[in-house]
Amino acid sequence: MQSNKRLAALVAVLLCGAPNLGAQQPMTLAPTWVGTIDGRTEARLWIQDRELAGNRIFLALARGADQGFTVRRIDARTGDVAWTTTHVSDDLAGGPGREGVVDLAVTADGSEAFTIALPGIRITRFRGSDGVPCVVDIFPGANGEELVLTPREDRLVALGEGIVAAYDRASGTRLWTTSLPIGDVGELVADYRRAYVIAGDEVLALRLGDGSIAWSADVSGLAATTLEKGPGDEPLVVSGGGILFAGGGGSRGLDPATGAVVWSDGLPGQKITALSPDRNVVYRLNSGVALTSQPPELNALDVRTGAVLWSSPLPQQFGIGVTELSVSGDGTLLALPALWGNIQVHETAGGTLVADIPFAPIGKQTQFGALFGPGHDTLISHGGTNGGVPPVPNVVLAQDLNGNERWSRLVRGEGSAEDVLADAVLSPDAQRYFLGGDSASKLLLGAFEAGSGETLWTLDENDASGAEHLVASDHMLFAATESELLAHDGREGKRVWRRTTEGVNDLLVSKDGRALYVARTVPGAVDSGIGVQKIDAATGVERWSMIFDGAGGDDRPGALALSPDGQTLYVAAEKRQPTPTVATLALHEESGAVRWEALSPEPRNWSALEVVPSQDGDRVFVLGGTRFFAYEAATGAEVWKTPAVGQPAATQGPPPVTCGLSPDGSRLVGAGFGFKVVANKFLPIWRAFTVDTNTGLVDWDREISVNQSSEVMDVIVTGTTPTVIVSGQRSSTLFVGLDLETGDELFNASAVSSSQPGSIRVASSSDRVLVGHTQGGITADLRAAVYDLPSLVSSLSPVSLATGGDREFRVRFGAANVDATYAILGSASASGGGIPLREGVVLPLEPDAYFALTLGPSRDGFRGFRGRLNAAGEAHAMLVVPPDSDPSFAGVELTHVAITMAPDGTIDLSNPVALTLEP
Repeated sequence: MQSNKRLAALVAVLLCGAPNLGAQQPMTLAPTWVGTIDGRTEARLWIQDRELAGNRIFLALARGADQGFTVRRIDARTGDVAWTTTHVSDDLAGGPGREGVVDLAVTADGSEAFTIALPGIRITRFRGSDGVPCVVDIFPGANGEELVLTPREDRLVALGEGIVAAYDRASGTRLWTTSLPIGDVGELVADYRRAYVIAGDEVLALRLGDGSIAWSADVSGLAATTLEKGPGDEPLVVSGGGILFAGGGGSRGLDPATGAVVWSDGLPGQKITALSPDRNVVYRLNSGVALTSQPPELNALDVRTGAVLWSSPLPQQFGIGVTELSVSGDGTLLALPALWGNIQVHETAGGTLVADIPFAPIGKQTQFGALFGPGHDTLISHGGTNGGVPPVPNVVLAQDLNGNERWSRLVRGEGSAEDVLADAVLSPDAQRYFLGGDSASKLLLGAFEAGSGETLWTLDENDASGAEHLVASDHMLFAATESELLAHDGREGKRVWRRTTEGVNDLLVSKDGRALYVARTVPGAVDSGIGVQKIDAATGVERWSMIFDGAGGDDRPGALALSPDGQTLYVAAEKRQPTPTVATLALHEESGAVRWEALSPEPRNWSALEVVPSQDGDRVFVLGGTRFFAYEAATGAEVWKTPAVGQPAATQGPPPVTCGLSPDGSRLVGAGFGFKVVANKFLPIWRAFTVDTNTGLVDWDREISVNQSSEVMDVIVTGTTPTVIVSGQRSSTLFVGLDLETGDELFNASAVSSSQPGSIRVASSSDRVLVGHTQGGITADLRAAVYDLPSLVSSLSPVSLATGGDREFRVRFGAANVDATYAILGSASASGGGIPLREGVVLPLEPDAYFALTLGPSRDGFRGFRGRLNAAGEAHAMLVVPPDSDPSFAGVELTHVAITMAPDGTIDLSNPVALTLEP
């Protein structure tokens, strides 16, 4: 009833004007299609975790930089591999560094395994029978560290830096998320009622029902780094009482109901622990203190009282090198694997040493971990070769207690080639998308159907070095390598011609596809010059060439462009001496003769060179060094130049490095990477900005936060409703879409895994974006993907309830929907089953009061919420917010969807846009 009253009040306010709408969160786009040029070489795997469930061993393996991770199931009795599955999820962002498992959890019967892994962080379920993976969730924290199943195995609990989350095991539904008071966390364990976490100097107990903190216990001085499950069933019950054991620079027993300290000791040294099967005894390795009289020792403690049942001294070096403890299934033996390749086995009754087993099945090895297999007479170990830092785990070995090998398995994977993208281009007719790069110093090329993603052809050639520049006509693909120009048929990939040409900086094809223009650096006896060639595109025959050499110093061309009438070829170049200078050349297209030369000194020249003619052909714009220059196309006279764009006083680093022109020719768009100084720290950012082409004044200049240093690789303006697309590596983001009018961020698209800096290119095809990039780090493939731009966006800045304002919506269904009727509808209720419109079409809104309001007649507060699409298949709408709106509406989320119906009755739905009402 209260909810109905609230909606009725919301309707009353919106009848005379809408309340405040908060900032729209930029949506993340999923690819429409993906194509990959597959690699061919082997990748190394790292064993990161393993679990034993009955006779099943589960291995969690990292596959190297950004290549996913592998889970493998092995029969513990025979070593036979039951299945191996590699998982790289298409819907997740790439993570920093190596992609791999952080923790592994397995059900007691081995029916399911769960991992928390980079990038993402993602939580994935694997079927124990065949290893089929399914992403359960994206962990809400910045990282994930621990993953445990509760004793009943009905819930999965995950720990990250400052966050704990719980999931229903059967459905994967996230039940709750709890933020911890401190980000520095240690281990995670759970009993039947609670999860326990070490956070800084405290142990926290969280209720499994809702994640609330039941109690916290101060363990300062303990230096606790491990938290082990104590004995217990209801919960952690031993002789009618429960104890939670914490071990680190000392040990304590805690009452799990209150957190009260039951017992403690202050023994120094790192503690490594294991529990007896009946959970009454904790076996503890005190590693001792190196270079002192404090020796390492193995002891057994009564968990209820902390009393030491027995102690057994260990050799000084061995104690420090132990990595873990493992108890046999019958509880009689204890295994201590050491870093330098041997395993000591002790009796649990008194700590007596019964075996010292070497681990050296293949050359000299380093021991990493060991556990008892089925029964108590087999040890299953994993380790790696000596020599790496750290050594790389690559062997799983089963031995009896005499050290005899029962079986061993090398751990290796399929991997991918070290392919690096150099360039990606779209054919002028938007039919084909091309990738070019390097595969182990070989030429790598690929062609894809732009509409469907079908692979047309790929080439991997030994007789040519890697591609460095690509350009395409409707029917041909041209590639520049380190020493050659190559021409291929764009549809079939057949080689048409090749010629020796070194030092290429840029390629350009004429509009009719008949001429290829080449800008290259020409080495000289003293300095280098600027070389330009015109080549017959069909035959590779040179039509003319010229070399321009300035008054001294090394000169280098940067970019080429043709005037709109095709009569003038522009060359943007740089001169290094006597001072850095931006040089612009205008050449007769037919002969190569110089029409004019413009030299603009640029003291802070970072070699960013782009050239863009105006649409009317009257001016030519050049991005060079730290600013834009505008020249008269007829004479080369300088019209204006900007200040050092993208370089406010608080920002350091390179200027924008790439630029484009808006469809109406009124704005230049630039983008680049730099650093912002905040509290004496350098924070990496992307910068994007627009410049008025008539005046040279900056319209807007936006910062886009990024998580790591990375180049901006490309910027384009696409779509009939212009959108700025900035590409590069923003953590794992391939590109970001900005509103051309305001610079507001609208959407972004993320990579499957992190992409190498300097490897991303974008091209546009109507309202689609085609992306080429390198997928992976140490080993990699070339990847092509197409993204459809969203058909509904809201792009204006937030409006407050107190001051009022408006919010613009842009609808763009494309030219196929010219003159079709449309409407923008919304709802304020949580998403349910939606509203079925016809078979297979469901409107993802709920029929509440706000829905009825948007469905009704047009009102002043909802301008343009219904009507007809224009000749481009687009429309604009405005939601007007009056000042002094009721602040009680803060927190209500409104979801909007655009709908259109073509004359033939076809219904199209846009993506949903969620807006939150704020104070």
